[in-house]
Amino acid sequence: MISIDQINFFKQHGWVKIESGLSDLQINDLLGKTKKIVDTVKKQKYPFIRFYHDYFFSNNIAAVEAPLNQEVSKENIYYYLSKIKLGQSISKLTNWNKSCCSLIRLFCMENFKYSGHWHRDREEINQVIQASFYLKDEKGFKIRKKFLEIKKDNKYPNNLCLDVNNKLLPLKLNRDEYDIIDAKKGDIIFFEPALLHQGKYDSSRLQFHMRFHNSDSQEIINEKLYKYDFLDFDIFEHLKFDASLNERKKKLDLFYKKNNNISRIKNLINYFIPYRNLMSYLVQKTRYKVYNFDLYANTILQKKI
Repeated sequence: MISIDQINFFKQHGWVKIESGLSDLQINDLLGKTKKIVDTVKKQKYPFIRFYHDYFFSNNIAAVEAPLNQEVSKENIYYYLSKIKLGQSISKLTNWNKSCCSLIRLFCMENFKYSGHWHRDREEINQVIQASFYLKDEKGFKIRKKFLEIKKDNKYPNNLCLDVNNKLLPLKLNRDEYDIIDAKKGDIIFFEPALLHQGKYDSSRLQFHMRFHNSDSQEIINEKLYKYDFLDFDIFEHLKFDASLNERKKKLDLFYKKNNNISRIKNLINYFIPYRNLMSYLVQKTRYKVYNFDLYANTILQKKI
């Protein structure tokens, strides 16, 4: 159960970390079931996956979309989502009467260092809330301090972030501008996705990443929602356990092909000898003179968190 102190912390900082309340036995059982999903996805051509950094000699799938579909999940993982009362916690954090989930993504990258781009998923706060449910210890999630974001100082405008996101190297913010949130297996982090944030990790990842909306919001008034009696939130129809391929295609990008082997070999070489990072650093510093960039991002030389 989320506490008053945690609610106040969320309102002040734009994020909060809580324990799921599951026992070690339950978390380990869920961990085993989730690893089966990843194994199944790697064995078959599941069409809804993401590659962020595709290395030769590795099947480094970054994420699986709609991972609880029966095509890849033979276990009822929704049962565990019912136990952690996500909808109840979100109602307390936001004062929404009811919430609904539009995104379930399973981050499952292998044991490579990773730095994503700094980004916002919304332009205004209080529109949606996101939750990350961790199945292993992970360090390094970063979120810019809320008081800096709401000042609208325009230091990192969305057009800049979107432009940099098309480049190789992520922005490097000053250390006093953001919080670093470490999570233990079984923790849940709720956060405001309108705040600038970055995923950055030293090793493998395994977490469910979810997005929730106010069910009364005009933004989703035309969406088809589905209600499981055992969940305290609704889900978009494409996230149903038995959602058809066509239902999922309407909402999710189709992507299941690896890069060509030449590109994958170059990625692997750059991971150990970051020659492309150096060239990109020089180009990006020339273009964005007042900003800093993470020279060793997504390489073995990436600074340990």
